[in-house]
Amino acid sequence: MILVAGAKVLLQLFPNVGQNQKKWYRQWHKSQANFTLGQTQFVQVESNLWIANIIGQHKIYTDENGQPPIRYEAIQEGLKKVGDFALEIKATVHMPRIGCGLAGGTWDKTEPIISTR
Repeated sequence: MILVAGAKVLLQLFPNVGQNQKKWYRQWHKSQANFTLGQTQFVQVESNLWIANIIGQHKIYTDENGQPPIRYEAIQEGLKKVGDFALEIKATVHMPRIGCGLAGGTWDKTEPIISTR
């Protein structure tokens, strides 16, 4: 099973997911590589449970033009990686309404991205 992270409760249940995400960011900060929109990190938290972290937003606030942080193209790219990985390990994928909370996205734009896979 793969859970797509983003929900605060997942980070509380599996603290190592947040730690891995911070480590990933620190490595990027040093090398400027592999921490860009659409990139996905998979963290195994149990023998049959993985958490996927997708970089699907730019910053955390609405910008000066009123654009929310969500980047739908990045979500689409990240979910393609999740789908490919799920097929590879024969897993099911479960997620909340990703991008529709603090990222400022809307479900009517996110759901079709999920449904295309």
